[in-house]
Formats: sequence, structure tokens, C-alpha cells
Amino acid sequence: MSNSNEVVDRNEMQDLINMAKGLQQSASQAASDTAGFLKFTKFGTWIFGAEDVEIEEDSLWIVHPNGFKHGFIAWGDKAHKNHGEKVGEIMVPATQPLPRLDELDDVAGEWNQCVSMQLMCVSGFDKGVKVTFNSNSVGGRKAYKKIVDAVVAQITAGSKKVAPVLSLDRSSYTHKQYGVIFTPEAEVVEFKSLQELNNLSTSLALEDKSGGAAPKTEPEPEPEPEPEPEVPVRKTRAGSTGSRTMRKPEPQPELEPEEEDAPFEPEQPKRRVRRSR
Repeated sequence: MSNSNEVVDRNEMQDLINMAKGLQQSASQAASDTAGFLKFTKFGTWIFGAEDVEIEEDSLWIVHPNGFKHGFIAWGDKAHKNHGEKVGEIMVPATQPLPRLDELDDVAGEWNQCVSMQLMCVSGFDKGVKVTFNSNSVGGRKAYKKIVDAVVAQITAGSKKVAPVLSLDRSSYTHKQYGVIFTPEAEVVEFKSLQELNNLSTSLALEDKSGGAAPKTEPEPEPEPEPEPEVPVRKTRAGSTGSRTMRKPEPQPELEPEEEDAPFEPEQPKRRVRRSR
């Protein structure tokens, strides 16, 4: 009986090892070639990059399973005259325990719990863009928890599809003091396997290096028909005393008759005779 349990445990351990290898590969790809941070603004818009590019409406973003992190971030405040300045940060993979708040260093600000995840756009104009989403807001942490819970449910059910594809949206509520407050929302549209995620990441990277999909080849235009050669007419020099014969013109090509189906016969040239003085 113990041998049977031992075999099951080994199989489960091997599955976990395989998953860990896949997650490590996924994390390696996620960490490279990122376009900066994905942010949710107080105006209810999703933006990314140094230029604060707004994401395309209805675009889809896939989350790298091993990109989930949690920890703490510290921001300066008015009391320390460094309001808005980041003065400390400690983040660890979500598979590790959350650091203890009472063990963090003293900083010129206040520590707040923070979450992080890595995403890649898989549709629309921003397809292939990789970003990192960090948030220490209540709304951001709720959206993070919703996504992590969905991934855990997939793993618990024994599914290989553990990479969620998201549609990013927003919701709002009215605060008595601050008015309308927007909060980030993320709906899970579907799940992809780690293999599908890696294949997708590789194909998008190759497409980006090649400058996009191969351009369509336009058909070559048909050559225009060559114009029919004109029949040269030889002229005699005025005042000539000698007897000259006009060169017989080249035979003209047959023309399509309009009414009668009869061949076209060119007019025969006349012979000129010298006049007696």
C-alpha cells in the first residue's frame, strides 16, 4: 500500500517539476523585451510605456503564470518632504511567502502591500507588446487576486491550461469626498497551456523581427500591346528632272471589317513619266 502511495507521490512530483521548468521558461521570456509598465490611471484608462500609450479597445492580454509577485512598496510622503517618490520596494514570486512587514527596513515613507504580474498583448495593434503591471491600490490588488484565484482553480482541476487571457476593463463607484472613483477590472476570456504560451511568444517575436507578416505579392500588370507600325510614304523631291518610281508601300495588316467580311486591298501606286521639254 505504501509502495502505491509512493508511486503516486513520485508521479505528482514529476508533474510539478515539469510545470516548474515550463514556468521558468515562461518567466524568462516574460522578463525580456518588455515595453515598460502597464498602469491604470485615475481617469479609468489603461496605459503602458514611457509615452503612456493607451491600450487598444477590446485588446486581449495573456498573463505569464510565473510572473505573479507580491511584496511591499514604500512611497514618500509630505511628512518626509518626498511625496510621490519611491523609497523602498521588495517583491518575491507569489509561490514564496509574503515578506513580514515588521522585518522591513525603516524608510522615509510608508510601506504598502503591492502585487505584480507580467502580460503580453495577443491581439490588435499592440500585439506582441510585453508589460509589467504593479499595483498597491485596493482595486489593483482585487483584480490581481481574481486572476490568481482563477489560475489556482485551473491547476487544482488538473488542467494544463494555466495561462489566463484577459480583457482589461474598468468599473467605478462614487466616493462621498472624492466623487467618481475608477477601479481596474480584468475578465478571464480563456486559458492557454504553457506550450501554447511559449509558441505564441516565439511566433510574435519572429514576426516582430521580420517587420510583420509577409507582404502580399501584387500581380504583374499585363504588357500593353505594341502600336501597329505606320506605313512609310516616300516623297519625291520637288523640281526633279529624272524619272523616279515611288517605293511600293509595305502591305498593311488586315483590318476587322465593320459590315462585310472582305479583305482590304491597298491602292497600287502610279508610275511617273518624265515630261518632254
